[in-house]
Amino acid sequence: MAVSVPPQGDFVARIGGDRVQVDVMIPPGYSHVDYPLTPRQIVALSRARLYVAVGHPAFEFERVQLLPFLKTLPGLEVVDMSMGMPLLAGDGEGADEDGHGHAAGDPHVWVAPETVAVAGRNIAAALERIDPGHAAEYRANLARFETDVAALDREIHAELGPFRGSRFMVYHPTWGYFAHQYGLQQIAIEGEGKEPSARRLIQLIDEARRDGVKVVFVQRGFPRKSAQVIADAVGGSVVIADPQERDWLGNLRRVTRALSEALGGPRSTRRSALRSLTPGPSPGGRGGSPAGGIAVGSDGRTVGGEKTHLFSLMSSAKSPLSFRRGAGGEASQGTQLGDRNA
Repeated sequence: MAVSVPPQGDFVARIGGDRVQVDVMIPPGYSHVDYPLTPRQIVALSRARLYVAVGHPAFEFERVQLLPFLKTLPGLEVVDMSMGMPLLAGDGEGADEDGHGHAAGDPHVWVAPETVAVAGRNIAAALERIDPGHAAEYRANLARFETDVAALDREIHAELGPFRGSRFMVYHPTWGYFAHQYGLQQIAIEGEGKEPSARRLIQLIDEARRDGVKVVFVQRGFPRKSAQVIADAVGGSVVIADPQERDWLGNLRRVTRALSEALGGPRSTRRSALRSLTPGPSPGGRGGSPAGGIAVGSDGRTVGGEKTHLFSLMSSAKSPLSFRRGAGGEASQGTQLGDRNA
């Protein structure tokens, strides 16, 4: 089997169990906008029986280069993970300074329990179609997966419930589905996939100072120069988080906990040193500024009748979601799960 992003690999492994082998096309730290298929991945796709697509029309990697190639593979079934999801419309890829954005919407459907529960059902149904002899096993695995997703949803509601209605600002709007599910509002910093102008950046730093921003999150494995500029300007710190972390359950728990602390939750503390929300070391990247950062106001001050916080996704200098290869590492990754292929 093959999937587009690492969290999908987690979903498929949980539901398929030891009957599937999963190849992930886009490794952590790369963009769905400009990631190129490698020869090794083309070979893996030619041998796969099932491809689990993100399925959103704004997911450029699939729409532009992957799906046309998959159509040449008659033995491969493609399942749309997004089928039946309540998709978010509007400024999914950011709006410009006049408020104009991409109408195709937000393709990052894997960052919230509500949408992931739908994805799990779509994946299980596809596995049953191609391997009906083990349908009961897939249904049992799906039931356990749904139980874990529902438990995580309850945890996040309990943790972030006190901050419902708060606004947070994102560099690149990766966390829209998460924000929507928990009554938060993300405000994009970038416009039409471009970094903010110098004037806009100054405005954002002024807002961050006014609203007590103390934490900036950046995506694992990338230089954090731009994020550090904002953090230094407000006397805050940089924290690493990664929306493409394969450990989906653990990652959302870590991000929720850090967001709660930054918004003033019971474990809230001020930290000036870099700390990681993802397991293991954070390898350096090459070129550009970090992606996936979050800057959050910590004092809960009300502005215009609403709490305003910043959740700033820092992008690469070349393009807000133009990720670059980290030091070392193959462009594709696979996880062997048992000795059968699906």
